[in-house]
Amino acid sequence: MRSARLASLYALPAITVVVAWVRLEHPRAGVERALLLALLALAPALVRPLRARLVAAVVVIALGGWIAVGASPLHPLRLVTRLVDGTLEFYDVTLPYDPTSHPRMQGAALFAAFVICVALAIALARRRLVAAVLLVIAGAAWPGTLLRGSNQLLLGGLILAAVLLILAGLRPPSRRALVPASVAGAVVVGCALVLSLSPAVARGELLHWEGWDLYTKPDRPVSIAYVWDSQYGGLDWPKKRTTVLRVATTDRPFYWRATTLDSYIDENWIEQHRPLEPIRDAIRDDLSHDSLLPARARRSTDWIRQEVGVAALEDVHLVGAETPVAYGAADVGAVNYAEGGTAIVAPGADRGEHYTVWSYVARPGPAQLARSKPIYPAAARRYLSVDRETAVPRWGAPQRDASVRRLLRGSLYQYASLYAEAKRVVGNARNPYTAVVGLESWLRDSGRFRYDQHPPPTAGVPPLVAFVSYARRGYCQHFAGAMALMLRYLGIPARVAAGFTSGRYRDGTWTVTDHDAHAWVEVWFRGYGWLPFDPTPGRGHLSAPYTAASSNFDATSAAALVGVGALRNLFESRVRAAGTPQALARGEHARSVPVPTDGRSHRLLIVALVLLALAAAGWALLAAKLARRRLRYATNDPRAVASACRRELVEFLADQRVEVPASATAAEVARLVLQEYALAADGFVRAVEAARFGAPEAAAAAAAAARREVRELRRLLRGRLGAFDRVSGALSLRSLRV
Repeated sequence: MRSARLASLYALPAITVVVAWVRLEHPRAGVERALLLALLALAPALVRPLRARLVAAVVVIALGGWIAVGASPLHPLRLVTRLVDGTLEFYDVTLPYDPTSHPRMQGAALFAAFVICVALAIALARRRLVAAVLLVIAGAAWPGTLLRGSNQLLLGGLILAAVLLILAGLRPPSRRALVPASVAGAVVVGCALVLSLSPAVARGELLHWEGWDLYTKPDRPVSIAYVWDSQYGGLDWPKKRTTVLRVATTDRPFYWRATTLDSYIDENWIEQHRPLEPIRDAIRDDLSHDSLLPARARRSTDWIRQEVGVAALEDVHLVGAETPVAYGAADVGAVNYAEGGTAIVAPGADRGEHYTVWSYVARPGPAQLARSKPIYPAAARRYLSVDRETAVPRWGAPQRDASVRRLLRGSLYQYASLYAEAKRVVGNARNPYTAVVGLESWLRDSGRFRYDQHPPPTAGVPPLVAFVSYARRGYCQHFAGAMALMLRYLGIPARVAAGFTSGRYRDGTWTVTDHDAHAWVEVWFRGYGWLPFDPTPGRGHLSAPYTAASSNFDATSAAALVGVGALRNLFESRVRAAGTPQALARGEHARSVPVPTDGRSHRLLIVALVLLALAAAGWALLAAKLARRRLRYATNDPRAVASACRRELVEFLADQRVEVPASATAAEVARLVLQEYALAADGFVRAVEAARFGAPEAAAAAAAAARREVRELRRLLRGRLGAFDRVSGALSLRSLRV
């Protein structure tokens, strides 16, 4: 099939497939990449013979995997891993999905549409009518049933139009072939009708493949302690996503805290809790008398209640939102409590057990935290220790900097660079809050640090020092551990919290999986208690307006509170770039998987647009050359047709860098073909000369024969050329100068 005709026949079905998959997104951020992939998918169908086409398909699919999921063609296993992860998300995520929150899910959808388009283009090139129609149905009608509403009628009409175009373009050569064509047409009409009737889909959910969960056996309980184990040796998420908790509460996103790492000893953050005896009544164990909780945390009317169900979690900690202040866990077993709201049950909560948690959740604004004075009670001073029995002076203490420098000249000398970097980042911060949010934003948003589950080790240097000063690559333990330690060196009480990001909310319940396990930072503020901050880029988002990890972060107010220096410039650049506070959350999501940074996405988009522009220019050139050639045959004069045949062959040779004299006759052109390609063109010469110089009554037949001969000659010549020569010849401008 000729390239131009194949492209025109392919365009509408491919667009239909793209529409069916992209409509599963909201917002629809993958349109450009999907169109680029659909254009790329046509390339193998333009290559002949079959062996070269298969090679081209392999190359194109590898390139498509890079564009769709960001997996380099040099790492095919990474492509498989990301596709599996993205596909499994379809079992856990409600449609339409947010592509910024689920980039691997988007990649899997784009790659599925791309592979279907590759198969569709090859089926059209090989004139496989039934296969082409079935691919349109699989690629468009099937995903079309997954999403209720959202213009099913339009999609059904596109599918119908695409199939009718295929039926018209691949005209069956015999009556026998009309039978499968008719069946295919009837099938697609039925699918279009189903798609166009939203109530039919909504009522029965005819395919409902969101419910096709491949994991039918109950999940084995899993431990997620490895996620907050601060050994910094690398992190590998299990292939299978396991639901560990279900939490019934408000739809406000929280981080679910399991424990806190209170002490930094021997280069690691560890649990070192102080027991706290609860005040018990018939309903709950009350921990609100903790000395580090603010007075307002004792008002039970302000607590947020959560009903926690254990699905498949193997751990001894009870989990609650942000700062748990009371537990109703009588049915779980004997529970021991610690300061800070940590609850530990031995041997642990089993599958199916339920307990109730009440949490205090503070939501101060940046200005309120900026007014919080650095006056710390005795219980908070243990959170200023930077090693065994070694604590630094509080923020604002006289001669604080000199005291810290003396400590760093002793056994802690390796942490001098970490302290210097913390001071450089916060500059002349006016209060602890500006220092906290400045460090958080520097780690999370400045672009200097990258999420990496296997960062390179640095021998002879503590892991957190290596992370801040050298590698600048790591996962949540590195980001949270470094920020908490830097805050302690600055004299601000801080610790590492461990648990889970929000998970997925539906019908009043948050579903939390082992892939949501996470570590973040808690900082103590007078009047508000412990407040969460998250310095890890692309891992989760909080909801409070005081933290840079929140979609509600008041960056404008924060910028006004920050003093001179690099920190203020960072905030002001965030405000200018975002335009609105909500835009600051772009690219963040509540899953514990890395996502490409904005810079990488922008580079990928630029590459895609350049490739798309080049492809469009190539198609425009091919169309211009084809139209120019066809116009020469728009005549009834046999001699003009013969001249057009000669000119067509001359231009083909010119595009292959074979120089043909302007005065060359048809016979001389044929000798060049024989000389260059060992291909005889005697039939072509006879037909052209008969049309030009033969008897008038036979000239018309000779002209028609000349056209057939030149088409056959071009086909044979293309068979003698390699793929590169064919493509470069098709895009050559030499024939336009002949």
